[in-house]
Amino acid sequence: MIYAEYLNSARKHLKTCIVIKDSLNSLDITNIENDSQIRLLTLNLYYISGYIIECSIKYGIYVCIGYDRTACVRQLNTPEVAYARQINKHRYDKYEDILKSKYSGIILVDNKANIPQPVKNLYNNWDADIRYCCNDIPEKYKHSENRLHVLRFFEYAEEIFHTIQNNLR
Repeated sequence: MIYAEYLNSARKHLKTCIVIKDSLNSLDITNIENDSQIRLLTLNLYYISGYIIECSIKYGIYVCIGYDRTACVRQLNTPEVAYARQINKHRYDKYEDILKSKYSGIILVDNKANIPQPVKNLYNNWDADIRYCCNDIPEKYKHSENRLHVLRFFEYAEEIFHTIQNNLR
């Protein structure tokens, strides 16, 4: 895999999230019969929005370090950053500092001013394991059930994607 595929994946996840968001917004939240569907769509929006951020950050890292566009991403191994040590992880805290040191000011990743704390919590606690949650939500993911906060998280994910896509090439 070459690193441009991270941006392509982020774009694909963004399109999926737009469909999920539209479906979520079309449901009547006052109708109790929609509760289960709203909950599942909200969890999926959270989960896939997190992948928009993950793929965008990883793409940005490879661009900022001047990595060979034709080389496999798995070959990255420098004292500062290595695929096996940071990039292949899902948790942002394993690799976000690399991007922040090269390119600053990205909303939610680096610039957390004026971001509601619940949305910061969504960012800080995101992990790919959320994909396995369905009925019983573990305590560490309870924050992911709030539709309004997750919708806002998605908006930030979309902004992160566009910032990186438009400014890092």
